[in-house]
Amino acid sequence: MSDNTTLNAGSGGDVIATDDIGGIKHQLVKIEYGDADSATQVSASNPLPVSLASVPSHAVTNAGTFATQAAQSGTWNITNVSGTVSLPTGAATAAKQPALGTAGSASADVVTVQGIASMTALKVDGSGVTQPVSGTVTVTPSGTQTVSGTVAVSTVNSVAPAFGSGVRGATVQRVTVATDDVVPVSQSGTWTVQPGNTANTTAWKVDGSAVTQPVSGTVTANMGTVTADPFGANADAASATGSISAKLRFIASTGIPVTGTVTVGSHAVTNAGTFAVQESGTHVQADDAAFTPATSKVTMAGYTADDTSTDSVDEGDGGAARMTLNRKQITQPYESEANNWVYAGATGGLVNTTAVTIKAAAGAGIRAYITSLQLMNSHATTGTEIVINDGSAGTAIWRGFVPPLGGLSATFPVPLKSTANTLLEVKEATATATTGVLVSVQGYLGS
Repeated sequence: MSDNTTLNAGSGGDVIATDDIGGIKHQLVKIEYGDADSATQVSASNPLPVSLASVPSHAVTNAGTFATQAAQSGTWNITNVSGTVSLPTGAATAAKQPALGTAGSASADVVTVQGIASMTALKVDGSGVTQPVSGTVTVTPSGTQTVSGTVAVSTVNSVAPAFGSGVRGATVQRVTVATDDVVPVSQSGTWTVQPGNTANTTAWKVDGSAVTQPVSGTVTANMGTVTADPFGANADAASATGSISAKLRFIASTGIPVTGTVTVGSHAVTNAGTFAVQESGTHVQADDAAFTPATSKVTMAGYTADDTSTDSVDEGDGGAARMTLNRKQITQPYESEANNWVYAGATGGLVNTTAVTIKAAAGAGIRAYITSLQLMNSHATTGTEIVINDGSAGTAIWRGFVPPLGGLSATFPVPLKSTANTLLEVKEATATATTGVLVSVQGYLGS
């Protein structure tokens, strides 16, 4: 059985809280306390007051944890302590004390020593003044130094310079010769020789000497321009009869005339190039012309397979008929199956006046069309008007009424349509509460 109990169930009395345990109702009661004419409910913030005045004394055993308070102040001497005693945070312990080492030996602990404050270096007296230095001091100069007198150079970049004659080597410094000096040169190696002019553009003269030379081998000669009329201005005018020049001119302009029968051997024709094909007219039926059975010729019509991905044509275009992939002609009155859509409402149907979307916006330029719908009211006493809106809380494009426990089925020869890229919704005008109106809708998408 269920929890809670209705008092005087026949007339709809108050409901009291009960807990059903094995078919027996146990009443649930809230505890309150207070003096006469007042009541305070017991809660976490208002606990039930309890007095211990009437509670008898009890023996206490040494078990569990006791919170002990002591009134003694001043210094305590604690002896005979076992276990671990926790010290306050930061208290000094033996582990934190540096171990003093043995003189002359390194210590494992490190003790940092500083000056007055902030890690100032320790002062080593002399006392902060210039101290005399004995022995050898190496000074490394920086920047440009002024040198007077004679300077003897023994090395340059750790290489001893060579003077006098000799050859240049890896350990001998290079010497730069001024461009206006004369340096004696002895000929050796490969020399580049040019003609007398400075720019080295004059060709070397190879004597024959500037006369025609014999040539052997192959010589390619380019033919000069051929005149348009090779017969000359004085040749006879073109004519099929007359002089040789007249006939040649005639052939050049008209081709060779052929009379009589010319026999040409057979030739294989390959399917290459462009062929001009003409229809004799016997297979074309003129518009609005008489058709004679078994005499007039027609061209067999074919269909385009268009089962899933349909395409569209423009106004005034011709178009091929459509068929499914198994060669069945598509003759449905609206769009192809690929563009169809259906809506089946949720279990329980519409139960209040809140609108429900039956088709979401389909995209730019696309409308949702409704071709048919079915309604069934499962409420026993309440009938309601059903409205279909174009857009959220938009314009009503259809209204109908379903009586209690009744239904309605509608087919639209002129389909209902939404605005492009706009949803369609359905709603009740009168709420049917817990038992609602079942809705089913069919349609398609199109432009």
